[in-house]
Amino acid sequence: MNMSTRRGLGIALLGLVLYLIFLIVTVPAYWLGEGLLRLTAGRLQLQHATGSLWHGTGVLQAGAHGVTIEWNVQPAMLLMGKLRIRLHSRNDSSIQSTLTIGYRLLGLHDTEAELPAAVVATLYPPAAFIAPTGKLRFSSAETEIGSQGMTGEARLSWVGAGGKLGGVGEVGDYQLTATGENGVARLRLETLRGDINITGSGQWQAAGDGSIQLDGTLVPGPREAMMAPLLPLLNAQRNGDQYTFSYTGRLLFGLKR
Repeated sequence: MNMSTRRGLGIALLGLVLYLIFLIVTVPAYWLGEGLLRLTAGRLQLQHATGSLWHGTGVLQAGAHGVTIEWNVQPAMLLMGKLRIRLHSRNDSSIQSTLTIGYRLLGLHDTEAELPAAVVATLYPPAAFIAPTGKLRFSSAETEIGSQGMTGEARLSWVGAGGKLGGVGEVGDYQLTATGENGVARLRLETLRGDINITGSGQWQAAGDGSIQLDGTLVPGPREAMMAPLLPLLNAQRNGDQYTFSYTGRLLFGLKR
């Protein structure tokens, strides 16, 4: 191979490398939306995305509720085969989080989010029956869901919980805590404030089939008559002055083994 041929191959290789870098740098924001759609099984969508995979804006849509967000990708994590994204809501502080996405991996770091309770129907469609009101607050300092299960802890609070059906009104504040233990997410449901006392425990197979099992008790107190239409949703059975309930469901994040 003569000198001119080697020089030509070198120029061609350099051109190919530069072209690949150009393609990577200009990956459209649309690709991020496609990844989110797959990861959340369609529960969350990124609409009206502009910019690139590395930095852009769009509307994070959960059911009928949308929040305009801005994101930045930290390229250094790509060397470890992971995508780390820092995102926040643009018009308020309702969402802020650092996400780590890898092969069968979803990590949440320093995450705080507050959304209308109506979005719960996106995860649990029967909830639309009661038209839930109030605010949902999600927080997690460090949580990872991967092929081996869940690690860390996350909290979901329903503040000013209530519903429009039957004039339920506000009944209190409630919190569901998920704690990673031996790969399984242990669930704890508790009442923070309110007339209706609810407690429960169970588990979520985060990395398996996504199944949720939650059992507990509900003491309606003076609001028993008002709660009557809602008790069938929980499969509640009367036991003295309280009700026992059992909920089974499924929540998948595309991380099955």
